Amino acid sequence: MRHLAKWFGVVILVVGVGIGVLAGLTEWDARHDATLPLNAKIDRIAVYKSRHELVLLSNGRPIRAYQVALGNGGLGPKMQEGDGRTPEGR
Repeated sequence: MRHLAKWFGVVILVVGVGIGVLAGLTEWDARHDATLPLNAKIDRIAVYKSRHELVLLSNGRPIRAYQVALGNGGLGPKMQEGDGRTPEGR
């Protein structure tokens, strides 16, 4: 059950970040190729809140980076529902 809860949390984070990516589209995206290579196997997603950046990694190497929008509650960890902060976790 813990395993399922862990994956549920990851899905929530990825969906939330995905929404942030869509909300954070900027001129940066137009200047950079946002498509992934067809053979890319993404094994990790890292979000650097202070840089507002989501990075897709394959075997520890960055494949693509995207600017993302975060909650309006600052960069600290989420403390409670409605605080406007973006959740953190593995």
